[in-house]
Amino acid sequence: LSLDKEELKLWLQAFDTDLKNGNIDFKDYTLFYTTFFLSDRKSETYALQWKHIDFTTGEILIEQALDRFGNVKSTKGNKKTIFKAPTELLEILEKWKIKQQEELKLFGLRQTQKQFVFTYNDRTNNINLPLHTDYLNYRMKSVRKRHLELAPASPHKLRHTRATLAKQA
Repeated sequence: LSLDKEELKLWLQAFDTDLKNGNIDFKDYTLFYTTFFLSDRKSETYALQWKHIDFTTGEILIEQALDRFGNVKSTKGNKKTIFKAPTELLEILEKWKIKQQEELKLFGLRQTQKQFVFTYNDRTNNINLPLHTDYLNYRMKSVRKRHLELAPASPHKLRHTRATLAKQA
């Protein structure tokens, strides 16, 4: 249920290429990398708020998740976990925070510590909504359609991949 090192490398390169070519936006790029680096459940990544990310200590707190309706709930097992985030992820998240602030400003919204790190605007003009359950799955499928060399993968497979690589190391 995991990607091997070469398959993972191709996925990372595909997201880098798609961002560079304008096929995905920076939010989706950041979401993919955050989910991979934290190796958490996607519902936990979706529930991240800026208050959970401490850029000075480099720590990210996972203490909540989103249910399938976009409501905040506790994590599986009611766990609270602090991750020491790699520098690469923190740099991506810092850039995304600035970009999100600019995007929210266009809608007359102010970014606060309670702001979800990842939101979307739907087709009926609702803005700043919590991510839909399959949001990242859909983004990964669209990347794979453009990169036929990619092995099948999902956010959960990224979780298994990270755990497998950590165990091997």
